[in-house]
Amino acid sequence: MNSQMLVVLALLISSMLALALATTRLAFETGKIDFRDVVELRERLCFDRSVFVNFKVFVFKEKHVLEICVENGCRRITIAEARIIAPISSSPLIEPVDFRERRELFALYSNGTHAGIYTGVQLEFTDGELIITYIEPERIGSTQRLVLSRELIDDIVIYVEDATILIDGEKIAVVNGFKKIRIRKVVLSL
Repeated sequence: MNSQMLVVLALLISSMLALALATTRLAFETGKIDFRDVVELRERLCFDRSVFVNFKVFVFKEKHVLEICVENGCRRITIAEARIIAPISSSPLIEPVDFRERRELFALYSNGTHAGIYTGVQLEFTDGELIITYIEPERIGSTQRLVLSRELIDDIVIYVEDATILIDGEKIAVVNGFKKIRIRKVVLSL
């Protein structure tokens, strides 16, 4: 009976020791991060579909109206802007560009105490097509995992001739001649 107790006690002690050593090597979330972490997160979002970070980010969503106007009227489509924010120790001051003027999908923002990524609208002109891409968060809240569902893109296709593209009432592009406009929503999952 004593030998069995010694084996159980030895297993218990070794398990506790292994757990103590393992937890010191795991990446724990920290309160405030470095600005370089936000820059790296932006780069990873540009090229990866799924990003895990060892700090908490907060995702917010703001709605906007995209209008495609032709001679006889406008087609209104509700689109979204995602804001991915984290508290930081220090950073340069980077004012956010207005959503209507932001032409990159992931733009950096920082106010000295918080930094983040604001999504925008990307316009791609080809010979017969204009592709408008935007990112919409599936939900809002805090997370350590961001997933871009590029294969689950929601496409709206509109054929126009001589159209004006507006966001929140401000002109962002003009289409001359006959064009196919494809509006792509990429979903950001938490």
